Amino acid sequence: MNGSSETETGNRKRAWFYPARERNRFFSREYNNVPACRNISHLRFLLVLLLACSVEVQAQQGLVITEILSVNRTGLQDEDGEHNDWIELYNDSDSAINLAGYKLTDELEDLSKWEFPDVTLASRRYLVIFASDKDRRVAGSQLHTNFKLERQGELLALITPDGSTVV
Repeated sequence: MNGSSETETGNRKRAWFYPARERNRFFSREYNNVPACRNISHLRFLLVLLLACSVEVQAQQGLVITEILSVNRTGLQDEDGEHNDWIELYNDSDSAINLAGYKLTDELEDLSKWEFPDVTLASRRYLVIFASDKDRRVAGSQLHTNFKLERQGELLALITPDGSTVV
């Protein structure tokens, strides 16, 4: 067995542990008819690059969806006394961000489903938007989207004013 634990599965042996000298050969084999990665360091590099790019994009925008509540039974109430779903945004930048032109959507086919009014989110501050289907966009008042959130989960996207970038 050469230091590895193997079990017999049909006519094929399956290895559960590979000693150090066998690890490099493992990554160059086919396993379950799927070609394995020949050079794992390329995958690590791409993963680090992807993470670095996503952190840079987030830092440029400054806006983060920090919390979503799709089943609000006893928590935060809106001005009508109702327990609606809500979305929380956070401005993690060092400057205020005017949200006019930003959009929220729960459908990729409609990136401009609900647009923010002329509201400014100060640096390091939070903003709650109710997902109540009431469509209220008055600056200085509670904000309500024109859609509700699905209880089982769904897409939620914050779109920049240019209409093409998902934050």
